[in-house]
Amino acid sequence: MAARNTGKVNNIFHPFYKGSALGAIPIRWHLVASAGLVVTVYVLANVVKLYGLSAYFIPPILWLLVFALLFRFEWRVSSYTSRAVALIPLLIVVRIVGEYGLGLLLGFGRNAVTLTPLSMAMSLLRFVPMAMGIEMLRVGLVNMARRRGAIVLITVALTFLTVPLGRILASLSDMESLLNFASNTFIPRVIENAFLCVLAAIGGAKPLLQYALAWTLFMNTSPLLATGNQYVLSLGHSVILLLQLALLEYGIGMHDSGHEQGYRLGKVLGSVLVMMFAIGIAVSMFMGVRFMTVISGSMRPAIDVGDLVVVAPVNRYNVSVGEVIAFVRGGITVLHRVVGTTRVRGQLAYVTKGDANNAPDREPVLPQQIVGRLVYVVPHVGYPLVYIAQYQRGYVDAVVTAILFIVLVYYILLIRIE
Repeated sequence: MAARNTGKVNNIFHPFYKGSALGAIPIRWHLVASAGLVVTVYVLANVVKLYGLSAYFIPPILWLLVFALLFRFEWRVSSYTSRAVALIPLLIVVRIVGEYGLGLLLGFGRNAVTLTPLSMAMSLLRFVPMAMGIEMLRVGLVNMARRRGAIVLITVALTFLTVPLGRILASLSDMESLLNFASNTFIPRVIENAFLCVLAAIGGAKPLLQYALAWTLFMNTSPLLATGNQYVLSLGHSVILLLQLALLEYGIGMHDSGHEQGYRLGKVLGSVLVMMFAIGIAVSMFMGVRFMTVISGSMRPAIDVGDLVVVAPVNRYNVSVGEVIAFVRGGITVLHRVVGTTRVRGQLAYVTKGDANNAPDREPVLPQQIVGRLVYVVPHVGYPLVYIAQYQRGYVDAVVTAILFIVLVYYILLIRIE
């Protein structure tokens, strides 16, 4: 939903700009100048690498300059601004409650920023101006963009600004590092940026700045933050963002016409369905359930290449003959059927065999090698992930990445350009 500008300007810089040379400069040149400042900040942070006090003062000054350049143009009132502003407190409460809920589920970690008053102050000095500058730039770019493809590019570009270049380069060392980086860092940030672009398109600068600054203050003042399994955390944060999006759509559409209410209700239901799917995946992973893609034909015809299988925890010392189990051998996860038991140096072990193989596996499986037992097979669903799965030791942790990509596309498709 693109914000509909009324042309009203309401900000403290308007008297300064009015009648001045700066006031006569078109907005596109302000955006170009702001983009140049942003590139300068990125180069200083990732290439030149400022040290000492300059690292704390120069970037914030540049971010504040970006904010000042764009504030005059983008502090505008859209037809949905007042409704979006009214929803910001609820969205922030949902975000904070969700963060602490993840902490109760997965565990809390001490926020390093709040260890000392000085560290907290320096962090606020760094991130508050950054949030102000980025969000004003976001609103300017989103208002200029009239196509979904352009908003996708804006989302990805703004995501790169918040990811250190060194981390990106390190992820390129091998496929597994790249997938872990995508799942744990990049895709979750892309999703958050997509959500913020939707908020910018719907309500303009005012609600966007309120939300971004409130969340920045929370992240830099909360003594505890959720920690634990990164895949579950990523999905959990995606669920929270989906819930916020559903609340935003519902709140914005309460006073719309019948046709628009039906349109928004469809998007809310879509958000809820995707959210429930993500919750199911997150809870399953927390409970120890694994999702795996079959990359060999040793279990044909029961299980074929490209099938997505669900593996649940099992009592490793009470596996029945005939059950299909997943176990790790030589760093690779294998899915074979138990055909008997034996003893290895006095310890219980299981004899396994692939249904398509002529003979049992050479080495028995020890209980400590067992990951779980097969509980469900979804034919062919995992076939597109077969290549990725080879770099994930058989586990489709990359399924999380795929889900996050789907959520991202879903966000972008929600933006209706008018």
